Amino acid sequence: MKRNSIGGSVRGPVVQAGVVHGGVHLYHQAPSPPPPRQLFPVTAAWTDREADLERLDAALGERSSYASATVVITGVGGVGKSALAARWLRAQEEHTPDGQLYADLGGGRGVRPGAVLRRFLRALGLTRIDGDLDEVTSLWRSVTAGRRLALLLDNAADAALVRPLLPGGQGHLIAVTARRPLTDLVAEGARIHRLEPLAEAAATQLLARLVGEERVARERAALEELAGRCGHLPLALCVAASRLVALPDVSVATVAAHARTDHRIDVGTPSVTTTVHTTYQELPHRTARVYRLLGALPHIVIDVGTTAAACALAPEEAAWQLRALADVRLLESQGEHPGGGACFRLHDEVRPHAKRCVAEDENEASMTEAARRWLDWLLLTFTRAENLLTPAHQPMDRDVEYPSSQPFPFDDEEGAMRWLESHQSDLEAGVRAAETRGWDSLVWQLVHSAWPLFHRTRPLELWLDLHYRGLTAAGRCRHRGAQREMLTTLAIGLRGAGRYTEAAERASDALRLAREDGDARCEAQALHELGVCHHAQHEGQLASAVLEEAITIRERLGYRRGVGLSHLTLGLVHLEAGRAGQAIGHLTFARTELSQVPDVFDTARATAWLGRAWARGGDFEKATGLLEEALGEFRALRSARWQARALHMLGCTAEEQHQPERAQQLFTQALEIASTVSPKDAEHIREGLRRITPHKPGQQTEGTSPPTSPEGETW
Repeated sequence: MKRNSIGGSVRGPVVQAGVVHGGVHLYHQAPSPPPPRQLFPVTAAWTDREADLERLDAALGERSSYASATVVITGVGGVGKSALAARWLRAQEEHTPDGQLYADLGGGRGVRPGAVLRRFLRALGLTRIDGDLDEVTSLWRSVTAGRRLALLLDNAADAALVRPLLPGGQGHLIAVTARRPLTDLVAEGARIHRLEPLAEAAATQLLARLVGEERVARERAALEELAGRCGHLPLALCVAASRLVALPDVSVATVAAHARTDHRIDVGTPSVTTTVHTTYQELPHRTARVYRLLGALPHIVIDVGTTAAACALAPEEAAWQLRALADVRLLESQGEHPGGGACFRLHDEVRPHAKRCVAEDENEASMTEAARRWLDWLLLTFTRAENLLTPAHQPMDRDVEYPSSQPFPFDDEEGAMRWLESHQSDLEAGVRAAETRGWDSLVWQLVHSAWPLFHRTRPLELWLDLHYRGLTAAGRCRHRGAQREMLTTLAIGLRGAGRYTEAAERASDALRLAREDGDARCEAQALHELGVCHHAQHEGQLASAVLEEAITIRERLGYRRGVGLSHLTLGLVHLEAGRAGQAIGHLTFARTELSQVPDVFDTARATAWLGRAWARGGDFEKATGLLEEALGEFRALRSARWQARALHMLGCTAEEQHQPERAQQLFTQALEIASTVSPKDAEHIREGLRRITPHKPGQQTEGTSPPTSPEGETW
């Protein structure tokens, strides 16, 4: 959708043209996703906090016109920080028309800002997000600069985690919740708002609303006593109200009398812990055990699959037990999981209690079994996604002690990808848990099974961290095949991060092991990786030698896609060296081979680069036709980054034909896309615009090709 000059909107295909060279091509564009609305709903029993809301509104009014409003809501656990933040941001929807985003920062427990930003960017419609944390942060700021968003950054541990998540531009509303004030954010213009427990009257009123006015009408004094024993904290009040609802024949006075501190479980905020422990003691045996075992797991998404696996339950019973725990407020509902199904979490004030209970009421064997069952289920499910999404990926061992009989949570590629993205944090938690317990085979197998996640979403920080862990674990296992796999995929991640020297070292290590072990497939892959690294470092002669060797081995193995990819890279080596004829030969072969596999995306890449090779050879008509064909394929594939690259290549081709106006149009279109998907590509395109702007009539320009080894080119 584009806005016209008087503020209206134009929908459907749009052509903006000065001089048109060739035909006009219209491609169907997938509709933009609706603005995200990720904030959890506000309870219908909302009580009081009017003064707090007024103070937050005042902070909004005090912001400068060139800035965003950031508020840090701080206070003890269970005081209602998250609920207040959601309530406030929901009331400001007219000021944030482009969406509301939510992230649980986990109190500092292993949450990576890059993972949060990638999740935010996907919610805003980006499908492929490349680069390291700095690049993803730049992309986030570019994408958000022209929007007005609401962000709830929940449960932050420190300012360092919050800063990369702050959006670009002005007009955004950011609410951060934290146990401590995070005064370091004051320098960013943040206001600190300390939230206190509810007043006595409001706490009593909240209990009455939750339980029902009729039931408590004659027990006002007991209700006030119960509210006091809950410390007037909303979390404790909600748990106590849930107990009263679950015990319709028990008086408020009886429940209040039992709400006394048990110093044996004195963790977290005492009034919350006391209420939680009393509720726990009244749970049915099986429900109490599910609660305990969930507390033994890392800080992860809790869903039916996780619960069924860890607690050895049928999915139907797991779903029932989760709902039972949510009904008494020992679990918090997180709504519908992006990967499908309901999901929950243990509140930060509840989790320490669950951990204490599992330590006291379970033995080490049962806790170990629960952890292993969960990890085995995670491994099997990641492997199922791997088989669906990357069937050509090298199959490896899967050491599973507890095979699961529950159905997988997806049955097609789209569902598998959604599940992988929504369980990325579980993967990291699982690898670390397996590492802690000394289950080295599980460490590298989990990393290996997650290849589609790394390959398609490219979370580089996570990729490198987990692969180094996987490589170390494979070494401890003395599993040579696993070491080779970890080395080659680690090399791909390193070159994606631009660390070509390290990538070449890891590829060389893989090559040595492959030759020692007689593994021709891995030998060819390692040679290909070395070739890509040499090409990226402009070492054309070395690149050609190892790529030719890789092609020979891959042809012998009958690995057609690999042959095509190595020819594609070899074509780029010749193109960079100015050998257009040789480049055309390799790229034509790569295009044919990849189209017959078939590999639609890489065929389109080969087509685009073949267009550039023909342009360098002087046949601009053929070059333009190939580049327009590739552009159409990238649009059909919804690859925004490669749409920008194809437009950039068309712009360079127009520039070489001394058509600066057309080149400027194409560069501008390319920049509009690239600025929202790839800061590196955007800078290359700006270089093209700087070359031709301003342009004087009669002045000729000397075209410069786009780089033949952009970051991630041969993935």
